[in-house]
Amino acid sequence: FAILAIVNSASETFAKSSNFLAKTTTGSNLVNGHTLYDIIVDAKDYLAFSQTDSGPQGGNNDRSESCATPLGGSFSGYAPDGLNWDFSGYETLAVGRDCNVNSGLFTIDHGDGTSQNVAGDCLRGVEWSSFGSGSGSDGGEGRGLGGLGTAVMHSYVTPGLYVVKSSFDGVPMCTMQIQVPGATCGVNAWRYNENDSSIDNSVSQWPILALLEAKTRWNINVNTKVVTEAKGWLAASQDPSGGFGYDSSSSWLNFAKTGAGLIMQNWAGEPISATPVQRTLAFLDAAYSNPPGAVNENYNFGHIYGMYAFYKGMKLYGLPQLNGKNWEADYTKYFVRTQRANDTWIEDPAGGAQWLDQNFATYKVLAMLAPEVAGLPPIANAGGPYPNVNPTQNILFDGANSRHQDTTKSLTRYDWDFDAADGLWWVTRAVPLASEGASGQQVPFAGYPDTGAEHVYTVTLRVTDNGGTPANPDPVETDTDTADVRVKSGNVAPVAVTNGPWAGVPGTAVVFGGSASYDPNAGAPLNDAIVSYEWDLDGDGVFNEANGNDGAPVVAGNFATVSMVFPTPASGLATLRVKDKFGLVGTSTSQYVSIAVVFAQTYNACWSNRLNRNVTQRGLLVQFSNVGNATAENVVVRLTSVPSNLTIVSGAARLGQMNAAQVKTTACNAASTPKTAELVLDLDTRIVPTGNWAWSAEFVWNNKLYIIPNLPPLGP
Repeated sequence: FAILAIVNSASETFAKSSNFLAKTTTGSNLVNGHTLYDIIVDAKDYLAFSQTDSGPQGGNNDRSESCATPLGGSFSGYAPDGLNWDFSGYETLAVGRDCNVNSGLFTIDHGDGTSQNVAGDCLRGVEWSSFGSGSGSDGGEGRGLGGLGTAVMHSYVTPGLYVVKSSFDGVPMCTMQIQVPGATCGVNAWRYNENDSSIDNSVSQWPILALLEAKTRWNINVNTKVVTEAKGWLAASQDPSGGFGYDSSSSWLNFAKTGAGLIMQNWAGEPISATPVQRTLAFLDAAYSNPPGAVNENYNFGHIYGMYAFYKGMKLYGLPQLNGKNWEADYTKYFVRTQRANDTWIEDPAGGAQWLDQNFATYKVLAMLAPEVAGLPPIANAGGPYPNVNPTQNILFDGANSRHQDTTKSLTRYDWDFDAADGLWWVTRAVPLASEGASGQQVPFAGYPDTGAEHVYTVTLRVTDNGGTPANPDPVETDTDTADVRVKSGNVAPVAVTNGPWAGVPGTAVVFGGSASYDPNAGAPLNDAIVSYEWDLDGDGVFNEANGNDGAPVVAGNFATVSMVFPTPASGLATLRVKDKFGLVGTSTSQYVSIAVVFAQTYNACWSNRLNRNVTQRGLLVQFSNVGNATAENVVVRLTSVPSNLTIVSGAARLGQMNAAQVKTTACNAASTPKTAELVLDLDTRIVPTGNWAWSAEFVWNNKLYIIPNLPPLGP
């Protein structure tokens, strides 16, 4: 109640102002020096903490079942035996044999498309229990169930409302309705004490009303788990008829607690079209005109406690009528007619529902007669989200879906702020700067600049109402809403270009150059540039290591070109990473080798055969040298590229073992018939040669195979 009063007494801005710090005569440090906003945040946290830890359905804040558990329900159609069963787990059916009836066949239709047949004596021998443990009685005959027969286990895997039917030898006997919740496992709400072991719908509506008003008025959110736990309780405590019970789904269903259920469903985010909400409204509609004194106090007029719950639920859902009933007019007429001579109200003593004293009843009636006491505020809707917006693209922000929950009021002003990151303009100035925002239901904006990378802006809409009519004035109220604007960038990553692949001999520096890298956005409007060069030469994914594993700059401090000496034969991949001033990166990876490397040294023709007037086939002698300082084994060289006037007929030569500095020539025999060669090319004299020679080499060193692609046409 304190939260409801405080958040409706001042605006969020006032509540946050340090000019109005709370003080008490007791000097309590829990309050003194705090803003009103701080106090309500603490109160909200306390309500969240106070949520029950273990409700009657076995719920717990740390519960993690499969969520396919039937909750709540009772037998109907077999009342003489006094059967009334509590479901808290899987459905278990046990068949007894104590009824002195000829054996027959029970058929159990589980309501989900499956059924089972069980042999037994009679229906009174059917025990429904939870997790196989009996929780029923056989009161009609005054004796317990006898020896149990076959046990049948059944679980529901899909949420929904199931009707379970049983028959004995084809004669229908009993019916059970079982509500299986969805993904909500937690089943918790509130009662009179913090962390109570039970739940009470009559009480739970008040913490929820407080949390709802704190969110609506001052944008104070509660942990979503609190909502999730309460949603589980709502599913568990709603009867199939749509009514809500006191502390279960079947206990003391009436108009008051069902009105409370409607409030809680709205807070939990249930749309009005949702089946549980429609069932709630149907129950309220059926009980709307019940007379005072109805069974279970299930009546409306005179039950002021229940009338207020109904009032709030209908207001929250924006329903001025219920199935054609103008309930607001009906309530006004009733309150005018029943006001006492001392100007107060009391609950109707004839109805039996006297939960409120004179003061409390009067306060509730006044709240319903004067909605401005806790009236419904406007709701801003900033549209959006606005995705994939190009830089400088014109944007039309649309607040047309904003509305007022009070149908007697209207929205008169729409104020937009285009980037909440730099503060809301209406806090600091009367009108916005051109770049800050504009006023209007729909406002155009010239667009956001290119920041060099995708950027998300927050646009904010504030709506203001008219404060009611001259005859019924009200404080002017506002509401705000935000939407994301995702602005793309024309920036692309810089291009890393290296002088690789690299080859060298052990003990000699290999120079790794990346100065040819460039940024495509170097010109206007971004004027981008590469701001860093980084190398990873040892393949560990760490760049520019200070231990020398990634080389040393040729020019101190400039990592565009680095050099590295490999003291022993080595081979691997060198990666260059470049970054632009907006943080985008580009990479290039090439192979390096400092080992026993073979290079072509000379090219000679071994033989030549004219194939036609334009094409001559030639055997090729190529001399290769191992320029490394170690022995290479199983050396194979292959032609991978030749000038455009040549065609490779046979391009692989097997040179075998080559010691350091050893020279070998490819095989070619001009004396044989036909002539042979490892390397055979066709020369077409009609084609002007372009392009160059390139080789690849394979060899084994130290029991490891190396493949070196793109060797140059001649080696050192």
